Amino acid sequence: MLYLLTRLAFERRYVILWCIWNDGNQVAHGGSSKPVVFQISFVDVFLAEYQTLQTSVPLQSTSRSPSETLWSLPPFNQYKLNTDATVIEGDRRHIGVGAVIRNHAGQVVAAMSKKIPGRFSVEAAELLAVCEGLLLAGQAGIPISLSFYPQK
Repeated sequence: MLYLLTRLAFERRYVILWCIWNDGNQVAHGGSSKPVVFQISFVDVFLAEYQTLQTSVPLQSTSRSPSETLWSLPPFNQYKLNTDATVIEGDRRHIGVGAVIRNHAGQVVAAMSKKIPGRFSVEAAELLAVCEGLLLAGQAGIPISLSFYPQK
């Protein structure tokens, strides 16, 4: 039997699943479990904030358009770190940064994304994304060589 979920029900289901996973992860690492009432309240608040941001705030991406983006595999037995940052127009309280590390076959070996509080220029946000990517590589024990290419 096939069940179709509305977008809201789909999003809610996956935030609940993430809360269950996160709570179990906290307990596995010595923390304590949060009450179900707290977790459901978190789900409601998180989804409300997410939906508000999805409908009301245009994103200003620092990445190039797909036709301009050039990417190639790293050499055999080497890794490539790609980073990006997003500054949300109208919300100068936070930026988003992310990093992906791929091997010579193009397979993702490590990835992260993070919301960082503060007011940053696009350039500073990009630099923070690189720093977070390097931290990810260091924590995962992945050797990275750096190359920077100026944007046109």
